[in-house]
Amino acid sequence: MSEYKAVLFDLDGTLVESCLELMDALNDTMDKYDLTHVNKEETKSWIGHGTLHLLTMALAKVLNLPYEEVKEDEQTAIRYAYFRERYAKHVGHNSYLFDGATELLTKLKANNIKTAVITNKETAFTQRILDEHNLNELLDVVVCGDTLEVKKPNPKGIYHILDKLNITDKKDVLFIGDSDTDIKSAQNADIECWAVPYGYNSGEPIESSNPDKMIKTLKDVEVIL
Repeated sequence: MSEYKAVLFDLDGTLVESCLELMDALNDTMDKYDLTHVNKEETKSWIGHGTLHLLTMALAKVLNLPYEEVKEDEQTAIRYAYFRERYAKHVGHNSYLFDGATELLTKLKANNIKTAVITNKETAFTQRILDEHNLNELLDVVVCGDTLEVKKPNPKGIYHILDKLNITDKKDVLFIGDSDTDIKSAQNADIECWAVPYGYNSGEPIESSNPDKMIKTLKDVEVIL
């Protein structure tokens, strides 16, 4: 089926459309603290760097303050604790798999190609999404934003996956993502990266980040492989 021994995937915006449940948790938090709601497009533009970054960006927007000022405010930590409670209630319930995700992962497994997810989302939330969408049995390794001491685009997460899968030749590995962070992660690890155009890339066209290949949907990956 393929020249690759392993295919790595980003989670949010690549395998799973999770924007709405993140937006719900953000707006629950805004309600709690009498702040203005955020919308779907704004939420999409903040996804990809973990939930603390997401909330900090949202607060910076509604408070009209610089990101760094909000990040350093002790109130942000209090609000983040509440956001985590709300997101734990929403996660997995208002998200869905993108077309072709299950079919592609199933085909890869059937052809003895290893699969992994590498995400900047924290383990507790990642695991809920994987559970709710029945992805666990289709994945060999999962690396989350708190699995190691660093996140994407640092390449250590990819190296960790390759070590777990006993893969030594980087030419045997493909990474599929939706953001500049994913492409930089792959470039930093010196592995090939394909990108989907429908995910979350801070509102910028993913083509400008120079992936090795653009694909329209995950269904196209199944055909190419």
